[in-house]
Amino acid sequence: MDEGAGNRGELAVLLATAYQVTMAGLTEHLASVGHPGVRPAHGFVFLYLSNHPTATSVDLGAYLGVTKQAGGQLVDELVRRGYVTREPHPSDRRARVLRLTERGWDCIEQVVAYWDGVERHWATLAGPQQLAAARAALAAYVADAPHGIRPVW
Repeated sequence: MDEGAGNRGELAVLLATAYQVTMAGLTEHLASVGHPGVRPAHGFVFLYLSNHPTATSVDLGAYLGVTKQAGGQLVDELVRRGYVTREPHPSDRRARVLRLTERGWDCIEQVVAYWDGVERHWATLAGPQQLAAARAALAAYVADAPHGIRPVW
């Protein structure tokens, strides 16, 4: 008999719950260090812009899987909150390049610091070898994903 037959679906539920707990902790942490109201959707914008220095709203919308208007609304919010700027595009006079501000980069640094703490906590809970095995198994599981991390709307 399959060892996990009595626990069908439990791993998926545990992974989803761990994600929710982690994101709630991250949101609380960010608020405590001067970044209140930052949502997971903002994190996807920060991730994309940190790796695409000439990104436009159209590029961002395509990455997020939303319309240009929806992407523009998200960018408008981040501009108002001081996380992103719109600058002239170097080769397209009609387009604007989106760039993270110092505040945006600080938020990213705070997220990375939080993730480091989460990993240390997991290493305490499971042990370094088990954490390494879990990381390897999860990496193998997602290796053929068609995209990197993206929002699921």
